[in-house]
Amino acid sequence: MIVESDKAFPSDSPVCTYWLTRCEGFTVRAGSRVLGVVESIAGGPLGLAETLDVRSRHRERLLDVGRVRAVIPGRRLVVVEPAAPRIGPAATKATRGVGHTVALAAEQLVRLAAFLPPRIAAGIRASAVRAGRLARDELYPRVRDGVNVLIDEVERLTLLDGQPQPEEVARPTEAQARRRVRRNRARQLRQRAREEEEQLRITEVARQVLP
Repeated sequence: MIVESDKAFPSDSPVCTYWLTRCEGFTVRAGSRVLGVVESIAGGPLGLAETLDVRSRHRERLLDVGRVRAVIPGRRLVVVEPAAPRIGPAATKATRGVGHTVALAAEQLVRLAAFLPPRIAAGIRASAVRAGRLARDELYPRVRDGVNVLIDEVERLTLLDGQPQPEEVARPTEAQARRRVRRNRARQLRQRAREEEEQLRITEVARQVLP
């Protein structure tokens, strides 16, 4: 088969497929690098080339025809895809450095997770203690004074309820109504005083229970 000396046939050309089955002795080049010379060809059941046995002075390799870009029969040359670049020592070192940084960051996060909860709990306890002290120093005296005022008012109304009033002689029905109003008010004030005392007692117990 006569071909032009510099005519290149790409891998999807039938001519390239033909010459791949007859390329013993062809030089194999990947980019600017010469890989070696085709020593033999391994084909499939259809008679098409599948792998090329390429040998150089220092090594032998099997090259899949899928990497072939083109064949230049006139120059007895097979052009293939360059191999994927290997990770050099610098890239390997950089990768290790990134892994070390990630591991260090994870370790710091673990330490932070162990450090924060006790400090947060201590802060909550301190806030509770401050709130208890504030209630004891400011709130309790005011509540106590209010309860005392209510008790005094209840006692005053109770004493008035037991004393005869001038209106009772002239208008007994109106006097009874006024006594009933005072009695109800006294009852309400006593109930309120009891509720205030109970609330004060509950608050005092809660303050003592706080750590």
